[in-house]
Amino acid sequence: MAVKCTECGASIQDDSKFCKYCGAKIVQDELKRVEVKIENTAEIKRADYEEKESELRQKMMRRELRMKGLKWKICGVLFLIGIALALPGLLDPGKKASAIEIIGIAIALGVPAFIVIEWMTK
Repeated sequence: MAVKCTECGASIQDDSKFCKYCGAKIVQDELKRVEVKIENTAEIKRADYEEKESELRQKMMRRELRMKGLKWKICGVLFLIGIALALPGLLDPGKKASAIEIIGIAIALGVPAFIVIEWMTK
């Protein structure tokens, strides 16, 4: 008498321990066959879930790294803008600083302060 493999559906001899076509373990009792099929399906679903979860974590890590890089680029640009605005006042210290120069100094000093706060809160 032949039985069907629970994995590939091939007809095999009823005394076989493994399917000669796909290598799956053959269980003789019908109830055991159903249990094995359920376990195999659950393992496949679990593996699919773990793979998707891993992909999502990798995607989130890449996004976080991009955002971190963007934040530091913005800090660098703001720092350069602050220096450019403050430069005329820094070159002529005897002159009274204009509002633009004061804003530049505030930006140039604020960016390093922001960076220090970022490092301290990690």
